[in-house]
Amino acid sequence: MTRRRVSGGSGVEPAKSPTTDPCAIRRRPGQQVTRESILCAGRKLFIQRGFGASMREIAVEAGIDHALVYRHFESKIDLFNQIFDQPLDPAEAGETLTERLLTAPGRIDDLVHVAVRSAADPAATRLICEIIERRLIPPLAQAMGGEGATERARLLLALAAGVEVVRDDSAPVLEVDAMAPFIADIVREILTRPRISPLDQPSG
Repeated sequence: MTRRRVSGGSGVEPAKSPTTDPCAIRRRPGQQVTRESILCAGRKLFIQRGFGASMREIAVEAGIDHALVYRHFESKIDLFNQIFDQPLDPAEAGETLTERLLTAPGRIDDLVHVAVRSAADPAATRLICEIIERRLIPPLAQAMGGEGATERARLLLALAAGVEVVRDDSAPVLEVDAMAPFIADIVREILTRPRISPLDQPSG
């Protein structure tokens, strides 16, 4: 499949598997507890389990006492925001989201995956949707460009979430690998087709 860039960049790294530890935390006897180790443990568990991962579980993953987590982060929401609610460059948005969707079954974006895993929790869903609107929609729309870019960016992320649902389903209707050519066609249509106004629609 021909790989397509939305904007400039040096290339696209292979998508991470949900089971891969994105930070590859290595602990040694007497290693000083760092804020970074908590961030890495939190990212790993949020990706694996969604927002339902507890601070106690994150502390265990980081190899520290539960109380020490709160020396660095006020709450689970604070930790979650520090991990996922960070500025995203438009070029990075174009590469990490669109390129990965074009080459399914790669990971689209970790936050989209966490949103799917957290869908049963309304409060978590609201939090994640707010972050998506701030962090992903504007840079992705800027990377896509053209008329209706914001609406098309939202549609692209909705498609990404749907791919995640199929991937997580224990008995999917179609394997994501088999869906890849169809997904790529839909993505290219979203990327290149301007918004259709009511006047452009065929009369019934």
